[in-house]
Amino acid sequence: EALCFDVPLEEIYARVGEAFGPTISASLQAQKWDKRAQALTALKSLLRASETPNQKNAASRRGPAFRDRLTSWRISCLVLNRCMCDKVMPVRLAALELFQVTFTDVKSVVPKNEVVHALDTLMEHILERLGDSNLRLHEGARSCVYFAAEHPGLLGLGTILAKLRAQLGRAGRGREKAKIHFGILDSVNFLLNNFPGRRSSEASPQDAQRCCDEPVIDEEDFGTHNPEDFWTEEDVA
Repeated sequence: EALCFDVPLEEIYARVGEAFGPTISASLQAQKWDKRAQALTALKSLLRASETPNQKNAASRRGPAFRDRLTSWRISCLVLNRCMCDKVMPVRLAALELFQVTFTDVKSVVPKNEVVHALDTLMEHILERLGDSNLRLHEGARSCVYFAAEHPGLLGLGTILAKLRAQLGRAGRGREKAKIHFGILDSVNFLLNNFPGRRSSEASPQDAQRCCDEPVIDEEDFGTHNPEDFWTEEDVA
């Protein structure tokens, strides 16, 4: 069953219980924010353990869904879609950390169309945190933006730039607009300092299109964004 975010909340918790155990499922539903944050941290640890070969015995003590990394990934995406919107800051921070663990090295496990669908949905929550008055939330979201641009198999620099431009266009007025502009400009500066650059005369038409057009991910382009993405003079003009 492909990833679908239109799932009733009760079913999400049921899937979490099947894959990661009833304790984590119950903690995600707790009224106390610290239990929800702890559940996300535990979920992050379990996902990391599922990627480690010497953790097979630990995995066998979980439900059958936990041993299926694709199923675990889909459930984690459903949890992220809910917890990234939590009203409490520590829960949101834990969700941002879980995001990076969830999408680490998924190229060989998750179908490309599901990765793109999940990122299109979850990046909306992340972009909304850029420029947040809480600096930790802003920096956590900025880190996720960089991760999605740099990590192999994810969106790549060109698509991230397009999403940042779109978010800039949705800015309102007054203080809210200033916060959004600051968050996006700071994120672009962060990307500028962490991606290689070259002169525009060295850039191919494909590079310019990837950085300026609407996000499109080709079959051969999927998962190769780390060394091939470059800034050109037009990007920072």
